Amino acid sequence: MRDITETRLSTSAVGPIAGSTKHYAQVPGIPGMRVPWRRVNLSNGEHLDLYDTSGPYTDAEAALDLKAGLPRTRDEWDRPAPAYDVVPQAHLKNDGKLALAVNRKYRHSDVTGKDLLTEFTSWGLRRAAVTICDTLEQLEAIAKDEVPVEEAFPALQEQILGFVGTLRGDRR
Repeated sequence: MRDITETRLSTSAVGPIAGSTKHYAQVPGIPGMRVPWRRVNLSNGEHLDLYDTSGPYTDAEAALDLKAGLPRTRDEWDRPAPAYDVVPQAHLKNDGKLALAVNRKYRHSDVTGKDLLTEFTSWGLRRAAVTICDTLEQLEAIAKDEVPVEEAFPALQEQILGFVGTLRGDRR
């Protein structure tokens, strides 16, 4: 293993990018999760805001330590990525298929709680079983308490509760 004790970061690789400033937007509901964005100053006096993929090395406030490495900010997050298409969609003309596979399954009616656990564990999600259980409990409570808008698919609430029951392994 190479000794990096005396290694220095090149000044050309770190520090602010000329003509722009780096900012962060806090993600609501997820403490510590921030999305980086950059304000680029244009020659006409206006500016352009962009998603910033440059990483911590262009952040003037970052404490960079090659030996210690980057902070492990994601370790505190207990959530999987947003599962925007987990709700049953049998009423749509998509044959009930999900946009993303869950444990190599695309049909929502084939996905089980065990598939969720396998998928989330493969992502490295800590406490996957607890997260799944808590999320399904919350989804069930919301589906029971919320009244769908009048224009919604008539059986939406029933389908959500049935899908949650399938994922939990029961038929309440």
